[in-house]
Amino acid sequence: MEARPRAAVGEIGLDKTRRSLPLAEQLPALRAQLDLAVELDRPCILHCVRAYGGLLEALTGRPLPSRGLLLHAFAGAPEMIPRFAALPAPVYFSISTPDLLPHVPTDRLLIESDASPDNGRTPAHVVQFYRDHDIDPHRVAGNYLSLFPD
Repeated sequence: MEARPRAAVGEIGLDKTRRSLPLAEQLPALRAQLDLAVELDRPCILHCVRAYGGLLEALTGRPLPSRGLLLHAFAGAPEMIPRFAALPAPVYFSISTPDLLPHVPTDRLLIESDASPDNGRTPAHVVQFYRDHDIDPHRVAGNYLSLFPD
């Protein structure tokens, strides 16, 4: 990783699906990868499926990467956003649905750009999302650069 100073740690996280390992078995890997992000001073990209409470608990009271955390494809309850934002490291929320826009601080907003035939999103969809919801692309680009500086 030292040869690639712009690299991040991730995508790491927790999943609570029928096919997932129990959270107790996922947590040691998550903690080890978070420790690596702290040790290498790298931002961390987090993935979560139906386990936002467990993820928040795992992040609370432990060293976090000072460069920040990205909650990729955040789909948690709006009430969780201030709790994640209160962590002692910058937390960015990458979203793809407009219902979360009023809850995400503008200086922590990123727009999910995963385009795939499976999710019906294309690059044109992302551009339209910005337009439909009056999102300043320069603000989002600035947020990205805060997390992943050149």
